[in-house]
Amino acid sequence: MIKNAATGKCLQGTDNGTPYAHEVKMVPCTRSNPAIWWGLTAGEIMMVRAGGSASQVCLSIPKSPKGDFAHDVVTARCGDLDYNQSFTTIRGTSTIGSPEPCYVGHYSSSDTWASCYVSSGNNTKWTWLS
Repeated sequence: MIKNAATGKCLQGTDNGTPYAHEVKMVPCTRSNPAIWWGLTAGEIMMVRAGGSASQVCLSIPKSPKGDFAHDVVTARCGDLDYNQSFTTIRGTSTIGSPEPCYVGHYSSSDTWASCYVSSGNNTKWTWLS
């Protein structure tokens, strides 16, 4: 699980077998929710299926023009060249940085989605839970 330090909610991905991107949601960190388990491999943050198998579904930021605006945070097939999927992160409480450049964050506990902004702060700090 990846829990936001400011809002206490976790990243929830979508792994439904389709090749389309799906918005990453912010939900309560409930251990029984299989869609909030993630692993880190070679700089990619990948959803982990029940039993610990890799899903080939990665946390992704759409490639887009640079600028001071928010980017979507989605799940997409790992290796999809339309998305940035290599992140700078350290286990523990840290930021999740993208080459866009932006930082994945959850900016209000009332928001139901994650966004990627150019500035970092308390809302871009995450804790990896096992």
